[in-house]
Amino acid sequence: TADLHSMGQYIQQGERHLFETVVRFGPSAHQQQVPFDEGNGDGLNFLAGKSMDFIARQAMDGTLLATMRYWRLTTIEVLLAHDIIPTPEIMARVFDTSSRKLTREVFNENGLSGIGQMELIREMEGYMRRRYLNDAHVKAGVPEYLEKLAHACIPMCVATGSPREFAHDGLERLGLVHYFKFITDGYEYGMDKHESAYFELMAEKLGVKTGEMCVFEDAPYSIRAAKSAGCPVIAIRDRMQQRKWPELEAMANHVIDDFTELL
Repeated sequence: TADLHSMGQYIQQGERHLFETVVRFGPSAHQQQVPFDEGNGDGLNFLAGKSMDFIARQAMDGTLLATMRYWRLTTIEVLLAHDIIPTPEIMARVFDTSSRKLTREVFNENGLSGIGQMELIREMEGYMRRRYLNDAHVKAGVPEYLEKLAHACIPMCVATGSPREFAHDGLERLGLVHYFKFITDGYEYGMDKHESAYFELMAEKLGVKTGEMCVFEDAPYSIRAAKSAGCPVIAIRDRMQQRKWPELEAMANHVIDDFTELL
């Protein structure tokens, strides 16, 4: 409704004196389905046959968390914070270059080479933390797929390129953190997803062989390392890096757009 929308806008952009609590209920005992409308007057026939529970979950939900777009935005935010106006050439590279790599290169080109790499990464991660806490949503089908794997007693973990506490907080906010045996990152073990040994260690911690551990990835370098370790890989196409799709498709065992394809 208009009232609901205006209240939502006020919470986002109004005075900083409100706390918002979102309540997520379990499945309803009675499933009410959306009927099909011959005239399709509201343009919502794509929801026909879907339950209200399903629609409510999609309103809450939205690799697992869709954060790629925010890493791209972070590059621009950090550059602007240092009085660097992104040129058309920089903007063209935002979607096909690692955020950390591109920001480093632009800093060097603009006389900011004195800012150390770890200092730069920490600054970028500071911007990303609020994205995990407030904005990041799960890809379509993730909650249902996690429940399916949990029902089959398949152990799961999260190995993220971001600080693990970010992923933990984001998954906790979305009610998904309990599915995972552990959440880790490249800081915890002094190695990251560029290295096959990292995936071997993840398999060991899960109590399985690398050939039994399916890796879900959207980054070519991680897919390459996981395959080198002997892991089967399902690649996830992210619209923020379409130019890398051919590379993903060439390396992965299977490619998906979202997790509804695995249900």
